Amino acid sequence: MLSCFGKKFMNWFDLSVFGFVVLLFVSSCKPVGPDYITPSPELPDAWSQQLQSNLENNPVSNLESWWLVFNDTVLNDIITDAKNNNANLQIAFSRVLEARADYSGVKGEKLPKSAVSVGISESKMSDNGTFAQVAPADGFNPQSLFSTGVNATWEIDVFGRVRRSIEASGYKYEQTIEDYYDVMVVLLADVAKNYIELRAYQQMIQNAMQNDTAQTYSLELTKLRYDFGLCSYLDVAQAQYNLAETKSSIPEFQVKEYLALGRIAVLLGKFRDSLNPELLNKHPMPVPDSMVTLGIPADLLRQRPDIRAKERAIAQANANIGVATAELYPTFSLSGFLGFGSKSVTNLFTIPGLQWGIALPVQWEIFNRKRIRANIAIREYQAEQLLTSYENTVLKAYTEVDNSIFSYNKQDFKNKFLKEAVEANNEAVSLVHTQYENGLTDFQNVLDTERSLYRVQNKLVEGQSKKLIDLVSIYQSLGGGWPIVQDSIQTMPK
Repeated sequence: MLSCFGKKFMNWFDLSVFGFVVLLFVSSCKPVGPDYITPSPELPDAWSQQLQSNLENNPVSNLESWWLVFNDTVLNDIITDAKNNNANLQIAFSRVLEARADYSGVKGEKLPKSAVSVGISESKMSDNGTFAQVAPADGFNPQSLFSTGVNATWEIDVFGRVRRSIEASGYKYEQTIEDYYDVMVVLLADVAKNYIELRAYQQMIQNAMQNDTAQTYSLELTKLRYDFGLCSYLDVAQAQYNLAETKSSIPEFQVKEYLALGRIAVLLGKFRDSLNPELLNKHPMPVPDSMVTLGIPADLLRQRPDIRAKERAIAQANANIGVATAELYPTFSLSGFLGFGSKSVTNLFTIPGLQWGIALPVQWEIFNRKRIRANIAIREYQAEQLLTSYENTVLKAYTEVDNSIFSYNKQDFKNKFLKEAVEANNEAVSLVHTQYENGLTDFQNVLDTERSLYRVQNKLVEGQSKKLIDLVSIYQSLGGGWPIVQDSIQTMPK
């Protein structure tokens, strides 16, 4: 009996091994669906000479840590805080881990799916049922069955469905890494821009206080001249109005300062009260001591994580076309069971209790081909849409750099004249005060020059902050702020 069992087992085993070897050989063939080709969008060979000329005259800095060009320790500290505590960055990192876990799970589809089973059952046949004629006089007795074994099923990847699924999941994982660094690029730029705005508002508060002091002196001077009958009360009233208007601007700038601090607190993942006290102390706006090299426009494809993420999305969509195409073909699997079964535990692990089974199931959705082809078309359209979106992202990236450089250069040109205007206004205020004290001019000239000075001082501060923000925008549009390498997976945070 055992010999007969062994022969049958060997016959099935030989047949299964033969089928397995054949399918394994076939599964090593090229998977169905299109192979991915990295898109190569056209970009200009160089930036406009007019745009980059002003930038190339400066020392070169590292794009990866561009904020160091400002030589501001407070900015450096809050940049570090943002990297460690920002909520959006933490969420993006969690998505990377999620995608990595999914990728690891999908790769497991290459291996057999197995499970260990242990079962205990109790059953009794009906005394009045199908076998009533052969039922004992006292009825059927309950039967116990004990079983244990291992089930295994392995899909033989003949047409590449599993391989394409692994490709798609891998590309998705890589895309989340690029998305993480894109969040970082935007975050660090936002921190720097809000920091610059904060320092600008603090400078405007200082300007208001300085003008408050000068205009208070003018008011006291008009009162003194009025007491001696050297001017009308109109001069006093105008001086009071001018001073009150300047004082009223201080709370406005203080509110803007407070709101800027709040935005920085959110970016840093902190409450306002736990911010670095140095943010509250009045400091001048940072002054860059170097400039990043622009490189060539094609570098955007390597440097900008949002472009890199779009490219990975196309690769994922391309792999999904292969997954959908594989449904047109049959699916081959190898399944088997090996275990023991017995009515009693004592006889469970014996040769007579051995039970096994081997199968090579084939599934083919012959009657769903219309649905499958529609799904393939959907995947192809999705890939086309992503390619168009990728090309548009590249175009937008080039335009962002172009706009930022142009704006920076023009603002730098404008600021030179604003600085000259402030210097000339300071001199005019000093001269008009002297003339007014000596009765050589009326107070209207004093009023006009003081107002003009205050206005142009704030315009200069606005211009200086705008230039710095434009500089940050250049770094952001170039994709600065993350460890730029050809393969960003090498720099995936641990």
